[in-house]
Amino acid sequence: FFFSSRRRHTRLQGDWSSDVCSSDLFVTTFGKDPQARAAMATGVEDMFRAAVVDPVTQRVKPDAVARFMQNNEQGLNTLQQGGVNIRGRLEQVQQQAAALSKGFDSLEALRTQFGGETAQDVITNLLKEPSRMRAGLQRMDDSAKSALARETTDRVLRPISDGRPQDALKFLIDNKATASQALGGKGVYQDLVDLTEQAIQVQKVHAGFKGLSFGKAENVVKEIGRAHV
Repeated sequence: FFFSSRRRHTRLQGDWSSDVCSSDLFVTTFGKDPQARAAMATGVEDMFRAAVVDPVTQRVKPDAVARFMQNNEQGLNTLQQGGVNIRGRLEQVQQQAAALSKGFDSLEALRTQFGGETAQDVITNLLKEPSRMRAGLQRMDDSAKSALARETTDRVLRPISDGRPQDALKFLIDNKATASQALGGKGVYQDLVDLTEQAIQVQKVHAGFKGLSFGKAENVVKEIGRAHV
């Protein structure tokens, strides 16, 4: 749940969105491969979520849903007939967004106790102090706790996706105690730290290879490997 990226728009999925023939080609070429079907379904889900879900309130925009379904009707039908249960997956996206929206509404209702105008403000204020986070969690229902965990996770994933993993790591370090509480324990927190550190290493490797000869690039990899150990 936490690590499913909402921003993975591969060339294959981009082609699908603009050309229904690509759906036919996909079904013909990869239709019997379960991993390929799952990857395509996830990609279309990501495109759908980005198009129809408000990133702040998590509310589904009905007009955007109708527009997406109309614009991609033939492609969706082709994938559905080819064994990709894409319509069921898109319905799940809407249900998940509705549950998350309910959670954000519950968080927003806590603004009188914890300050701010929006659910985002409440979360920011809760992250400032462990005792405040504990008090907030005691007042939350399950939907609010899920929304809190999701937003805390997104505050890590967004800068990683934008190419700023150092900012994500700083957020985690600065808010270690409260982020662990918001995420439901140290295990998920550490998973995010590990993910962020891996993103930083990948970024270093990418930067190190730019303009280097093979020999120099090999030395960069060895240097990063020694630092990681």
